[in-house]
Amino acid sequence: MEAAILRFLKSLEAQGRSASTLKAYRWWLGRYARWCEEAGVDFRKASYQDMERFRDWLVAQGIQPQSRRQTITAVRSFYDFLAREGEVPANPVPRGLR
Repeated sequence: MEAAILRFLKSLEAQGRSASTLKAYRWWLGRYARWCEEAGVDFRKASYQDMERFRDWLVAQGIQPQSRRQTITAVRSFYDFLAREGEVPANPVPRGLR
């Protein structure tokens, strides 16, 4: 997963994203990577239900709503990238998930 995150961050950098944006995305995606490891989820096979479980985990961790939205947005963008690159068949993060 780490290699995929790094490729994604490099693509954001190539788009001219700021260093602070890259740092934030790195933090949020690191949170998701930790959850995947703890939950035994292969990020390449994540499902809609996994995304709901991840959101529920964020809530249980006491993550505030704004930070949850930012994290989920980062994960959604990550999966958009992976889908464009052909690494996953589709983005499992639904647009309405908060």
